Amino acid sequence: MEKLLQTLQKNLKPQCAKILLTALQNSNDESFFAFVLENLESIIVWLNSKEFEHMYLNVQSPPLAIHLY
Repeated sequence: MEKLLQTLQKNLKPQCAKILLTALQNSNDESFFAFVLENLESIIVWLNSKEFEHMYLNVQSPPLAIHLY
C-alpha cells in the first residue's frame, strides 16, 4: 500500500490522487482493486490527460479508465 501511495504522490496532482484513493476507499470489490493495480499506469495517464482535466475533473464520480475499454 505504501508503494501505491508513493506512486500516486509522485505521478498525480493531489486532486487526481484523491479521486483515485476515494474510489478505492469506497469500493468493496476486490476485482476493482485488482483492475486498478493491473492498469495503474494507464489510469495515471488518463487522470493526467487534458481530456480528463477539461471534462471530468470537477465531476463528482469521474470515470477512472475510459481509455481502457
